[in-house]
Amino acid sequence: MNSLELLKVFNELGKKGRFDSFLKRIGLSKNKREEILSDLLIKKELNFQSKEGEYSTYWSKDCGIIHFKTKRMELTPKEIEKIAKEIIAISQKEDIEEKDILNVFKRISVPFKEGSGLKEAIILKCFELANIPASYRKDIGIVAPALENRKIVVSSHIDLIPSFNKGFEKGKEPYILKKEGEIIQGALDNTITNAVALILALKKTSPNVEYVFTEGEEIGLLGMSEYIKQEFDEKVFYINLDVTNEFWGKDASIEYDRPSFEVCQQLKNKNFGFTTHRECDDFDIVVRAKGNGFSYCLPTRGLIHSWKNEAKTKTLLPYMQGLEELFSLNLEKVEPNIKGSIKEAFNFSSIEEYNKFIEENCKNLVYVPHNPSYEDDYDEYTIYDYAFEILRSNGIELTEGLVSTIKESFYSGKQVNIDDFATDSEILLDYARDILELFVESNLVYEIENGVYQFLEEEEFEHLLSEFL
Repeated sequence: MNSLELLKVFNELGKKGRFDSFLKRIGLSKNKREEILSDLLIKKELNFQSKEGEYSTYWSKDCGIIHFKTKRMELTPKEIEKIAKEIIAISQKEDIEEKDILNVFKRISVPFKEGSGLKEAIILKCFELANIPASYRKDIGIVAPALENRKIVVSSHIDLIPSFNKGFEKGKEPYILKKEGEIIQGALDNTITNAVALILALKKTSPNVEYVFTEGEEIGLLGMSEYIKQEFDEKVFYINLDVTNEFWGKDASIEYDRPSFEVCQQLKNKNFGFTTHRECDDFDIVVRAKGNGFSYCLPTRGLIHSWKNEAKTKTLLPYMQGLEELFSLNLEKVEPNIKGSIKEAFNFSSIEEYNKFIEENCKNLVYVPHNPSYEDDYDEYTIYDYAFEILRSNGIELTEGLVSTIKESFYSGKQVNIDDFATDSEILLDYARDILELFVESNLVYEIENGVYQFLEEEEFEHLLSEFL
């Protein structure tokens, strides 16, 4: 019987005693009991109440008070070493599977605290036990230098949005890992790519790659700024790992600000997407320094910046395999030289042919190296474009939490109440009300009752295009 069926039987028996005691009486093991209770928490059948020591207390109108042990947010040195050894063992497997990446993700889904958090402790212990000379560097993060001459730098930010770390302080556990079909609950941004980078670093298959787990990305790209200030090398190719809501179904989204013809030719047969524009991330710092490289992002769907987090990804293993293949790129010529669209450049076998085509057909094209236009490839006007235009024209700042919440709401045609919208967007209630009213006035959202709003789905936007474009 599954957890909901057991809960139903308990209710039918008259709810005598506590539900966890009932599970014990019918002979379920401790681990099985905790698994069932955790599943009910995920399904929102139980609600968090308080935490005392190692025990969390939950309340349900059907179950009464329930106590059960949950994962502690403190670990002893021996426990940290045990986790590190488990991660190293996974990285040494001959054929790594998706579940292995998720297992590493689960083990490093712990608090981050600028060098003194559990996350940093586990990652550093992994490198120590694997005899890789890594260290925490103040204001940067964790750096694992290339074992030989550095040619590629892989970065992946390890810091978390403030609400996640605040949750740890309040005894909440945001990192419940649930893999059913394609759904994962947990801090995909950016712990999921931390796991990918950590596995590849521990494999030691690419001695010319340096790994940097940056801090301060979510509050201003601080770690990468300091790293580039100290370590920038124009001959190095930088690959930044992050998550994205673009190119669902592709192995990865390549976010390329200064595209090189020679590099793109090596990527054209990959199952990658090339994004129209890039949300602000650590690679901005590389671009400002006129460095070469791109952001390599894991395509996801769903909300990744909320306690109600439930996101989807279906190309996790191909994403990691694709990253490892990037390490073998020929990077002798990486200067930015694509003056038009990347997809157009794929049609030519040499830069000379491509430049001749540009000269003959695009005489008025102005090349801006740090911000090339990819609009020839991506001329679809989406509901997100229109929604964000409305907000910008009214002077509303598009914060990361707000953008993520709006995208998720339109993607699924969600019905939301104003309190949840404000919480998920990490904005004030009055600010949330102003935003929703602007959407109502523009026919993108309608209020179905006081404080409850219905978002249009992406498909419903098509019939509005003729009115607004």
